[in-house]
Amino acid sequence: MREARGSRARFLWMATPAMVHVRDNMISECMDWRTNQRLALYEEQAKTLVQRYQQEFGIERFMYMDTYNLTLPMIEAAKGDCGHFLPANIQLAAVQQFLNLAC
Repeated sequence: MREARGSRARFLWMATPAMVHVRDNMISECMDWRTNQRLALYEEQAKTLVQRYQQEFGIERFMYMDTYNLTLPMIEAAKGDCGHFLPANIQLAAVQQFLNLAC
């Protein structure tokens, strides 16, 4: 990764949120094959890459926001269409964690 002289860019990888268990025909109609098992595997790979960049460039330059594990305990708190988190459930916690990392 090439860096401009004097640049102090910062990067934050925000992991994919956990998937709410869908209880309708969305999987077959929309061909949505996301599962928490697949997302966990993808995020493990991303986290490994971010950790490698942290070792090379410093932890303050490459940050990792573990949104997947933040949302996993809140799966059953999803209401309405059973496919989305309510704003108060996760967005407030995610925004707070983002601000903690970024500021």
